[in-house]
Amino acid sequence: MHLIKHIDVLLSRNWVVSISHVYREANLVANCLAKLGRDPIPSTASFATPPAVVVPLFQADLFHAQIGNTPVARPVVQLT
Repeated sequence: MHLIKHIDVLLSRNWVVSISHVYREANLVANCLAKLGRDPIPSTASFATPPAVVVPLFQADLFHAQIGNTPVARPVVQLT
């Protein structure tokens, strides 16, 4: 099933859904993992421990969250 159709099915359920855009600078780990997911080699991956490449990014995300120095997420869609 196409990704957009999956999203549409999830959004059509009887629940409250809120979708927010988070700037990649505000979540470096997610951005890095998304880039890793673009590689054509594994179709799925699971990690028992974080990949070494994301550890310093996690520390940076944590530091910026603690000092409040990250771009603010903004709501994109609010469905009820």
